Amino acid sequence: MPRANPLKQGSSAHDLGNVSPPVDYFNLYNDTYGHQAEDNCLRAVARAININLKRPGDLADRYGGEGFAVILPQTDLYGAQHIAKIIGSEIQQLKIPHAL
Repeated sequence: MPRANPLKQGSSAHDLGNVSPPVDYFNLYNDTYGHQAEDNCLRAVARAININLKRPGDLADRYGGEGFAVILPQTDLYGAQHIAKIIGSEIQQLKIPHAL
């Protein structure tokens, strides 16, 4: 499940939410299915994240080899948690197969 973190607290104009959706067991996924499947998986997860970012200032990017960072300006902790739940649900709905 993505984590939501307040990066700065104050008035809503100064709040900055951060959501970090992890891709669990990604190294094993890559070892099992190969580089092309890895690329397809990351693209699918990125799409699932991006379709839930509705405001012009919201930003998602890769963080490290297997994670993503979502920056949500003017978003308090509760707003970031709400977006994290939506993104987590969207990623789960992808039902990406894994040989665990």
